[in-house]
Amino acid sequence: MKKNLTLFLLLSTLTLFAQSNQFQMDGFFEDWQNIDFIEKEANPSTGIDLVELSASNDDKYLYLRIKVDREILFQQSELRVWIDTDNNASTGSQIRNIGYELYYHFGQRSGNLFGQNIGHFDIGLVSMPTYSGEEFEVRIKRQG
Repeated sequence: MKKNLTLFLLLSTLTLFAQSNQFQMDGFFEDWQNIDFIEKEANPSTGIDLVELSASNDDKYLYLRIKVDREILFQQSELRVWIDTDNNASTGSQIRNIGYELYYHFGQRSGNLFGQNIGHFDIGLVSMPTYSGEEFEVRIKRQG
């Protein structure tokens, strides 16, 4: 089932996805074959349908795989992510019953981490492919 999208990731980057997978940020998705789809919520305001969403991490990075129903310009999109970094709903800012510490709007290339405005460099954000597609890999540093 497809869902419309502003993307809400209800994740803890510290403990929820203890994986031993090796991810290559290359815009190819074979390294995601054994990673399960995760739950998500959607908002119909963007008109983009979310087809698949997966997440994993290693000791340094959180990895996301986002697949949508049509080609989009990722760095001009309305895709957004809210991440609960400590898995505690009572800390951080509140949205949809989570307490998120990290918010990022991919199209605006900016966000907020612990109340401070940030850009992609601040959180080590890398996305592939770098321009357009239907499927994207995203890597975010787990610690500053």
